Amino acid sequence: MGKKSKRIKYSESRSRAYTIAELKDLDWDVKHPSKGGNILEEQEAKHFDSRFDELLERDRPDFMIFWKNKPVIVIENKDDKNKIDTAITKAKDYAEKLSKKYFDVRVISGVAGNADSGVIVSNYYLNMDGQWEEIKGNDYPLTQLLSVNQLEQLLINKSATIDLKIPTEQEFYNIAERINQILHDAHVNKSDRAVYLGTILLALKEGNIDTSPNIIIQQINANVDSALDGCGKSELKPIIKIRSGAPKLKRKLPLIFHNLDRLNIRALMNTGADVLGKFFETFLRYGNDAKELGIVFTPRHIIKLMCELVEVTSTDIIYDPACGTGGFLIGAFNKMKEQIANNKGALEDIKLHQLIGCDSDDSGKIPALAVVNMIFRGDGKSNIYNENCFTFDQFGKSRFATKVLMNPPFAQTDEPETMFIEHGLNSLKEGNLLATIAPYSIMSQKTLANWRKNLLKSHTLVAAITMPYDLFYPTSSSVCILVLKARIPHSGKIWFCRIDNDGFKIKRKKRIECEGEQLNKALKMFKTRDLDIGIEEEPGFACYCELIYNDGLIEFAPEAYLPPPIISKHIIQENVEQLIREFGAFNLKYEPKLKNIKIKRNIIKTEPKQNGKKILSDIFNINYGQREIHSKEHLISGENLVISSQGTDNGCYGFYDIKIEYKRPLITVPNTGSIGMAFVQEYPCCIDDNCLVLSPKDGVEISIEEMYFVTAYIRLDSWRYRYGRQITNKRLGKLEIDFTKFDYAKTKLLKDRIENTIII
Repeated sequence: MGKKSKRIKYSESRSRAYTIAELKDLDWDVKHPSKGGNILEEQEAKHFDSRFDELLERDRPDFMIFWKNKPVIVIENKDDKNKIDTAITKAKDYAEKLSKKYFDVRVISGVAGNADSGVIVSNYYLNMDGQWEEIKGNDYPLTQLLSVNQLEQLLINKSATIDLKIPTEQEFYNIAERINQILHDAHVNKSDRAVYLGTILLALKEGNIDTSPNIIIQQINANVDSALDGCGKSELKPIIKIRSGAPKLKRKLPLIFHNLDRLNIRALMNTGADVLGKFFETFLRYGNDAKELGIVFTPRHIIKLMCELVEVTSTDIIYDPACGTGGFLIGAFNKMKEQIANNKGALEDIKLHQLIGCDSDDSGKIPALAVVNMIFRGDGKSNIYNENCFTFDQFGKSRFATKVLMNPPFAQTDEPETMFIEHGLNSLKEGNLLATIAPYSIMSQKTLANWRKNLLKSHTLVAAITMPYDLFYPTSSSVCILVLKARIPHSGKIWFCRIDNDGFKIKRKKRIECEGEQLNKALKMFKTRDLDIGIEEEPGFACYCELIYNDGLIEFAPEAYLPPPIISKHIIQENVEQLIREFGAFNLKYEPKLKNIKIKRNIIKTEPKQNGKKILSDIFNINYGQREIHSKEHLISGENLVISSQGTDNGCYGFYDIKIEYKRPLITVPNTGSIGMAFVQEYPCCIDDNCLVLSPKDGVEISIEEMYFVTAYIRLDSWRYRYGRQITNKRLGKLEIDFTKFDYAKTKLLKDRIENTIII
C-alpha cells in the first residue's frame, strides 16, 4: 500500500498576511495608528494602550482597525477554513470585552484559511439590542472584509445590512487576472479556461457549491446539468463541464470560488444586476483563451453605440451571423428590454423568436459560451446555433431579419469580411439596417474598389465611422463601423465620422476609462444629420456629404472626406519650432558622423517666396524613395546618411558606404512605419522607398524656413492616413498649405539660434 497523503499544515501567519493584503486593496491605510494609519496588529497592541491590559489582560486580537482614533473592528485569523466558527467566536469575545468600558466595538470579522488554499470570511455587527447579526448585502452574507465605505454605512445606519456596489472594471480585472493565473497553475489549456469559468459561474448561479476538494467537481457539474436542463440546452452538457481526472485543478477550484467571493459575487447576484455577465466579459476580454478560441470581444459601449445607430426596437428580429460569445445579441436584448418595461409576453417573444446568432466552431465551445453568456443576462439563448452562416437556413435563406449587428472574424476564416457583409445584407428585409465592425482596409483598398462599387448598386451606405487604433487592445487592428441599408441602391449623402476617443485609454496593458469620449457627440450628430439644424459637420470629426466617384477608388474612409480641423497660426508655429529643435537634437546626436559627410550641405539662402494658399503638388515633385535600398541587408557601414520611415532622429536609419542620391534639401514623409512623421532633410542623403520624397519643382523658389512650415502642415494632416489608407503621392499632393499662417521672423530666429549651436 502507498503512503497516505498528509494534509498540509499552514501557519496562521499566512492568514494574517492575506488579511493585510486585502485591507490594503480595500483602501485601508495599513500603517500603525500612531503614524496616521488604521491597522494595529497583535504584537503592536501589547504596548499601545494600557486600557487594553485592563480589558483584555495578556490576550490580543490579530488585528484591530482604528477609525477616528478608536478601535471599531476586531479581526481574528485562523490557519484553516474549518476553523471559521472559532475565529468568529474569539473575535466576538474580544469585541465584547473592549466594549465593556472605554470603547464601542460593534463590528468583527473572522478570517480562516490562506491565499494558497482559499479563505472564508465572515462579518458580524452588534445591533442596538446587544445581538450579533451577520452582515449582509442584498440578503446574502458578505464574503470579504469590509471596505472603508461599508464600515461608514454600518455605523451611520446602525444596521447589519449594507448596499453593495457593482465592482469597478479594475476590480473585475484584478480578480479575472487572478483566476486566469489559477487555471494556468492548474495546467488548464488556454482554450478551455473560458469554458471552465463559464461552467463555474453557471453552477454558482444555479445554487450553492460545496467546495470540499473531494466533491467540488461533481457539485459544479451537477449544478450545471440542472441549469442546462432547465433552459432546454441539455445538448451542451458535454461542453459546459469541468472534466474529471485533473487532481491539480480539483485542489485549485476552491481558490477560484474564494476569489469570486472577494467580489461579494453571491450577494450581488441577488440584486438582479448583471454581475456574472460583466465579470465573464472581463475575463473573455483580457484572458489569453479569447485569442486561442478566435474570439474578438467587441467592447460593450461600442455594441451599445451600434444598437443606437440602427435604432434597435422591441419588435426587431436581430441577427448576428458571427455571434462569438453573444455580445451583440446581449446588447440588443438589453435595449429591447428597456422598451417593454414589465411586459412579460413581449419579453418571452424576444427570448424565443427575436435574437438569432450563429458561429461555426468544431469544438462547439464558442456558441456554447454564447448560450452561457445569454443565460447570465436573463436568457435569449434559444436561437444560437453552431453553424456556418453561409449554409445557415434555420429561417430560410434570406430576408428573415430586421436588423443585423456583427463583428466578422478578421482574417480567421476562408471567407473574407466582405462576404459576411453581403450575407448580412441579404438576410435583411428591404430598407432595414446593418451595422458592422469592419477592417479599415475595406474602406480604401484599391483591390476592393469594384466590391465597393458593386455594393452601392444594391445597397445604401448610410454611415462610415473610423474607430480608435486601440479599440480591440491587446489585439492590434485598425477598424471602422459601417452602417448600410439593405436592398436600396445608393444615392445621396453619407455621414462620415472619425472617433479618436471612445472614453478609454491604454494604461498598464489594459483599457481604462478616461475623459473626453466622443461617442455621444457622434451619435447626436448622426441622428440629426438630415434635419438641417447645423450640427452635422465638425472639421476633422464629422461631415455629411456625397461619395467621390471620379477617382476610381470610391472610398468609404471618412479621412477622404472630412474637412481639416482649423489650425491656428500659434499651433502650426509650435509644430514648426518642434521640428527645428528635433533637427538640432539629430545634429548633436550624430555630430561625428555628420562632420564626415564629404559633400557639404546645399543650404538654401532665400527669402520666403510662397504666399496665399497652394496645394503641395504645385510646389513639389512627389515621388517614392530608392527601391534599391528597400532592403538594407546588403549595405555596408560607411559615411553617408540613409533615411528611412522611422519617426525619430530625423528619419536617420544609419550611415553606410553608398552613393549619395539626393543632394538638395527636401522633405521626407514615411508612408509606412511612422506614417506621416515628416522631416526636412538638409544633408545630402539616400532615402528608401518607404518614404515619399518632396523636392521643389524646377523654377519654384522656397526657403528652408518655408520647408519646415510645409513639413509641420504635413504632420498636422497625418490623421488622414493609417494602415489601410496609406499616404500616396496623389493623396499627399492634394494637401492645401495656407502660407498666410507662416511666421517667417520667428522661424528664422529659432533656426539661426539652433544653427549657431551646431558645429559641423
